[in-house]
Formats: sequence, structure tokens, C-alpha cells
Amino acid sequence: MTDFRYHNTALVEPADLGRYAALVEAAAPYVTELSAFPLPARVVVRAVTPDQYIDAQAEHNAHLTRLALAGLPAASDAAKRAPALVEEARRAARTAARRFYPLCRAAVIIHESADPELTIIPEVYDRHLHPTGRQLITVFAHQLTALALYAHYPELAWAQRRCNALDSTLPTHQRRRPAALVPGYGQYVERLVAKALGGPAVTGPLPDEPQPSDLYTQLLADPDSPANARQVDQGEQVAVALLDAGGHPLLHLALGREALYPTVADLKDPAKWLTRHQAAVTQTTETNSGTAGDR
Repeated sequence: MTDFRYHNTALVEPADLGRYAALVEAAAPYVTELSAFPLPARVVVRAVTPDQYIDAQAEHNAHLTRLALAGLPAASDAAKRAPALVEEARRAARTAARRFYPLCRAAVIIHESADPELTIIPEVYDRHLHPTGRQLITVFAHQLTALALYAHYPELAWAQRRCNALDSTLPTHQRRRPAALVPGYGQYVERLVAKALGGPAVTGPLPDEPQPSDLYTQLLADPDSPANARQVDQGEQVAVALLDAGGHPLLHLALGREALYPTVADLKDPAKWLTRHQAAVTQTTETNSGTAGDR
């Protein structure tokens, strides 16, 4: 059973924190049932202010960049430039978070010496997102799915940064994009939860629910937005293709093996991944013939 722990760093009203806690814990059983990944033994949820979120994102990105670079050959250019690259990651993350924090529905923050955290910004909910309880359950399910994936495959948290360094000399279409698969699968689970709650399998507000602020809508459409809705949608399409071809065992393979991470070309056409990795597809369908294709 998962132990949920809550930290009110934003100093919101206790009743508000209690409401968010109830919605997180309402989302948890759906994640366990629908994602096929168990939640970690402990889930830390932290309510933060925008400034606290900006600081946390900066350190989160610096930490993950450091981990990614530590696994590279010592003679590589990226490894030699590690201190400068870590500082660049910190500055870039701070700049992006300061500009785009109103888009943060919730986030997973990974610290150097503490449990990964589900981070929420109540001010964003009040001023920009205007979410209903139904919507927050789906949002929290999305991020809890990411926590579950990182608990099972910790290296996924910094895999994109590592692949960026390893694949830098490859043609763009051959470069791997694991960063699309994690939120893509989270979005897929988010849709399943929305449907399980009795509505359509959608993300975001329903037509009769409060809509986000104008600033939220403008930032979401910004081409520099870290939300990158197109990449997440493509990652979801790859996840669905994997589930259709080999069920969750195939998805596990794709998440757990660096050589199987989807490429830029795969995101545009998931059939390319299935063709190139036919051996993995065959392995899962033969080993799990009774459940292949199950979601």
C-alpha cells in the first residue's frame, strides 16, 4: 500500500490541501489498475508557489543533466564539459519555468537526496487552469503514472538528456526521443481515467466545465512551450501501437531498453518502430501469447 505524504510549502489553506490530497488518492487506484505499473511505496506530494516551482525545476534539471552526463564515456566531449552543461541546464530550466509556469497542471520533480515528488501549484489552479475535481483526478493520474514509470525504470528520468548527447551526430530522424514516450503513456492513462470516471476519454476540461485563462491558452500555443503537445500526442500514438502489438510486456521492453527507445521517425510513424524491432514484438507475443495485445 502506498504511503502518501503531503508538504504545504505554498502555505495554502489546510482545507484546500486536504481537497488536493483526496483527489490524488482518488487517482491512485486508477493508475494501479489501468497503467499496469505499481505505484512506489511512498508518494510525496508538495504544494508550492510559482517561485518555489521555478527554483525546483532549475535544480531538477541540473540534477538529471548531471546523472545523464555521469554515464557517458569520460573522454566524450559532453563529459568533459559536464560542469558547464549542468549550469546551462539549470539556467535554461529556470528561464523556461519562469515564463511557462502557468501551464503546469502538475509535475514530477526529482531531487538529489530525496524521494521524487508530485508537485502542484495551487495558484495556477486558482488563476489559470480552473480545474474541476474530475479534471484534477485525471491530471494527477497522469503524473502518478510518471512516478510509477520512474520507480520501475529510474534511468528514464534522464534518458532524454543522455540520448541527446549520444545521438548528437546522427541524422535528426534517427535520434531517440524517450521523453515523448513517458508523457505519451501518461496521457493515454489520463484518457482511460477520464473514461472510467464516466466521461469521454479526453484530457482537459469538458465543454461545460470552466475553461483555462487566456494566458494559459496563449502560452500553450507558443511554439517554445515546454508542454510540446504534438510530441506528447506522438508519444501516446507510439504507446498505443506498442500495446496493440504486444501488450504491456512490449511497452516494458521499449521503456526499459535504451536501444528500443523510439526515434523521431518512430514518433511520426509508429509502424517504423514495429518493423525495426520485430524481434522484440515476436518475443513478447510468443512469451505472453495468452495476453498479447491486452491493455
